[in-house]
Amino acid sequence: MKDNYMRRIDDLGRICIPKGILSKMFSKDEYFEGYPINMFLEDNRNIIICKNKPAARFCEWKYNTNLQQAESNCDNISIDQKTFEKLIYCPFCGKEIKRKDM
Repeated sequence: MKDNYMRRIDDLGRICIPKGILSKMFSKDEYFEGYPINMFLEDNRNIIICKNKPAARFCEWKYNTNLQQAESNCDNISIDQKTFEKLIYCPFCGKEIKRKDM
């Protein structure tokens, strides 16, 4: 069932999003005040509001101790142990590497 709310645009061009909608967008553990949201205009008629998903801070690399190779989740590539030990940041996305042993 869709919720139907009617709001007026104020003199500064703002509309208030009802707490009923926000509480359905966010889980009980999330605090929505100050949370960044994305807004899109669809067909010059509809406004789409979505939660902003923060980008991951780390790039996860899986290290296989038997093969002594590391694999990136950014790109389908595997590198040897010596090269992997020198890396601090992912050469593909620039994020800090998070090592996960297999």
